Amino acid sequence: VGAAQLFLGMVQVAALGAAGGHLHDAVAAGGASPNHLWHESAAWNVGVGAGFLWVAARRTRPAGIVPILTAFVAMLVLLSAGDVVAGRVEALRLASHGLVLAGYLIVVTLTRPAFVLGGPPGGSRPAVRWRARFDATPDEAPTPLAAPDRSHPGGLTARHPGRRAG
Repeated sequence: VGAAQLFLGMVQVAALGAAGGHLHDAVAAGGASPNHLWHESAAWNVGVGAGFLWVAARRTRPAGIVPILTAFVAMLVLLSAGDVVAGRVEALRLASHGLVLAGYLIVVTLTRPAFVLGGPPGGSRPAVRWRARFDATPDEAPTPLAAPDRSHPGGLTARHPGRRAG
């Protein structure tokens, strides 16, 4: 998905270059020409494609990219819906947004805690338990939680004080 998105952006850049580069004869609202807006769209496609490739190469949870992708996809959906209703968008151009949507869904899936990268289903690490105690005096040392027993053939089991593991 990242390579396809990057390719889409590069095709946009090449198409604008073949059409004559910067033609600033028509100015849209806000002082931007259609060519400048096309450049911005191409830059976003290249940037999003590169982001997707970065996520694929790192193979870690991509939580940091989710907020900007969420905002981008939400606005893209809203603006595209408005363009569809007004009849201002071609089906092929609208279909090209499918790459962004597919990549976004993959990134969101990769951020889910139940989805463990490179480990067995269900997680490769035991859950860390945290407990607040408000009844302890400053002189009392907190009781540490028991370490999990990794020798059990069926998986991880917690050792309980007063019980034998196994």
